[in-house]
Amino acid sequence: MDRASEFALGACFGCANVFDFNPDTVPSILIDPETTLPPDLTNDVEAATARAQRQPLCPSCVAKVNAKREAAGLPPIRALTTGS
Repeated sequence: MDRASEFALGACFGCANVFDFNPDTVPSILIDPETTLPPDLTNDVEAATARAQRQPLCPSCVAKVNAKREAAGLPPIRALTTGS
């Protein structure tokens, strides 16, 4: 099976809504499972980064984050796409 056609079902880290997504291209955030924080917000960034796991973000949460990023003059987050 072509990996680009694989989908997963999971909860958004931002809002906990369940949605389907391509695990390779879904917008995500690195989260340290011990602290439930992004590694750069922990006391031991190196250890937290080593433990961190990608957590998916749904399109609604990405839209909310992008509105804040654009208001701050930052580029929006864009989902990756895969060629088929």
